[in-house]
Amino acid sequence: MFLNAREFAGDILDISKNSVKIFMPSLPPGTKGDNEFKFETKLSVGHDVFEIKGGAKALRNEEKSDGYEVVFLLSLQKDQEQKIIEYIQKRQIELIREFKSLKEVAS
Repeated sequence: MFLNAREFAGDILDISKNSVKIFMPSLPPGTKGDNEFKFETKLSVGHDVFEIKGGAKALRNEEKSDGYEVVFLLSLQKDQEQKIIEYIQKRQIELIREFKSLKEVAS
């Protein structure tokens, strides 16, 4: 994630085609205002890698003992939205397979 060409790292906790929740060890300046961020990430499922780029605005943040959870509203082109949708679909299939294998081990 970038603001005024300065990069801020974080871990994605949740993602949808319209928003992303990120854990950040420190809060980037401007997340309490109407600043536009440049959002870039790579999401992978199996051998597939999805590179997502677009704009983002901070919606809310919550302070935790070891950092911040920040929710950003995404502003993406249709092709970028489609990449997120495809990632989510493939990730859901992967999760179903993982749960099935856990069920088989438990039986």
